[in-house]
Amino acid sequence: VDNTFLQMLYGIATAEDADMVICDFMMEYDGYSKRSVQRPSQCTPYNLTSDILSLKLHGGCCNKLIRRRCYHSYGINFIAGLNWGEDMVTVLRILRNPIRISYCPDTMYHYDCHSNGNSYTRIVTPAHLEQRENYVRLLMDFITDHSLNIYVYSRLLTVAYLAISLDVYTAEEFHRRYDILKGYSFAGCSLSKQERMFVWIALHIGYPAARALMKVKLFYRRLFKRK
Repeated sequence: VDNTFLQMLYGIATAEDADMVICDFMMEYDGYSKRSVQRPSQCTPYNLTSDILSLKLHGGCCNKLIRRRCYHSYGINFIAGLNWGEDMVTVLRILRNPIRISYCPDTMYHYDCHSNGNSYTRIVTPAHLEQRENYVRLLMDFITDHSLNIYVYSRLLTVAYLAISLDVYTAEEFHRRYDILKGYSFAGCSLSKQERMFVWIALHIGYPAARALMKVKLFYRRLFKRK
């Protein structure tokens, strides 16, 4: 964080009587930096929730100063045992309440995107997959607005795609976990066609067919990497 990070955000919070102040940040890669603008479409809890769920804005806590009262008054804690997306779940739970939000256009935080390749947010293992699914199921429990929950289900679709790529479940278990996705259209979401295609095949044609295609995809990926 910059040396004036807390001073700047606290100054805005007190001047505007804000419960949450959001700032821009820099994505720090190996040899270059990229600015991530975090201006909400509107500084309201609903709009910020929509911006986060649709992946327009970062949902974590690292670029936010949040009034302690928001945790105490609404009975919100970080959820024990959740190790992926725990900060986003916490922020979204706070945003269910009528809080005041302000925005700071300065880049006060620097997000390290290269030095720790073993970061839990950058690897995909069966245990990691389970954590991601737990995170999505928690979102499903309290994001019930129809205009927003399609974004939550799109995240479950991504988890289902990863489950196919890792082949961690039997066909029966896969259907038990993800059959709920059959009734959702994701045409308007920012999901790759590949994710939608593999999950659609698994749910409507058969899990073995999706796995067979995945093996072909992974084979050619390894082949071209060797070259």
